[in-house]
Amino acid sequence: MYTVLTYIGTTIILVLVASYFLYPLLIAQLPTVMRASKIKFPGDTQVHVIIPCYNEEDSIRKKIHNTFQLESPFKLKAYVVIDKSDDRTAEYALSLQDEYDDLYILNKGYRGGKNDSINQIIKKIQPNKCDILVFTDANTFFDKNGFTALLSELEKGTVLVGGSMVYLNQYTNTAKSEGLYWKYEEWIRTNESKLGRLIGMNGGIMAMVAKYFEPLPAYVPNDFETPLRLVSQFQITYANLAKGYEMAIQESREEFCRKERMANRQMNAIIHVWPEMSFITKGQVLCHKVFRWFGLHLFLIQTALFCGCMLFPKTSSAVETISYVNLFILFCLVLVILLNQYAIKSKIIATLAYAIS
Repeated sequence: MYTVLTYIGTTIILVLVASYFLYPLLIAQLPTVMRASKIKFPGDTQVHVIIPCYNEEDSIRKKIHNTFQLESPFKLKAYVVIDKSDDRTAEYALSLQDEYDDLYILNKGYRGGKNDSINQIIKKIQPNKCDILVFTDANTFFDKNGFTALLSELEKGTVLVGGSMVYLNQYTNTAKSEGLYWKYEEWIRTNESKLGRLIGMNGGIMAMVAKYFEPLPAYVPNDFETPLRLVSQFQITYANLAKGYEMAIQESREEFCRKERMANRQMNAIIHVWPEMSFITKGQVLCHKVFRWFGLHLFLIQTALFCGCMLFPKTSSAVETISYVNLFILFCLVLVILLNQYAIKSKIIATLAYAIS
């Protein structure tokens, strides 16, 4: 029994080390790989900017103005898809149709969710295979050259590209830093992109070649299911010069709930796409996503296993040391969460709590 406990505990340690350290270091050392030839978009290519909406009266007019200010070498059309809003989203969007000839409003009249809105509008417009689909949210605002940065990646042979999201402080309207952990995630994303193997992006700023779109199930996030479905065969990248801006969530409880919903839907996407993934993609998903979602759970299990080993008389000094270190780390984790929730409002504490949750 002692041997089994130590083997399982050691395996968990190796899994966590591989996920948080070895995988990021490995992809950082790999050379840039371009898996596709450049794409030449014809002159009649159209850009379809799809904006699903639900109760977005505070931002929809600004979003429409922002969309038609984007620089584009191709004809740009915007589609506001209203998911049976209870506010004045439809009224405000319709009021701008006289101003923009290429603004189209679809008020579905029923509540079907974001993916249903995307599926319905693409079915309705039936884009050409070489057209470009841009997916965004009503509360995400682009830089003027945000689309051209996405287009540049598509022209290099990418079939799906994501941009960088900047979160603003709602009180000062300035960029809100997410600290070291966010930079760490951005570093991983950049290194995955240089290999053409980006597996996750932000749904507020992403674009793809229309021929590769497939209808989305209701229970998955489009910004995770789509790259997962395509990355085993095609090049998926990240355009860090394509900037989107959103107001940051201020309350830690709301942020935790958002991350919990997002992780649940991403797990649904993994289950949905798993049979289609290549062996390499499966390993990438496990190391970058799954092991981290369960990182705290695995750590707690490993701590319990090594502490359980101390009940045996033949416990080695190494196992004892690991047990004490684990207990100390566990104490620090609990302390950070409690301080962030009830006591200290510190940038360092908030960053650590963000990483833990």
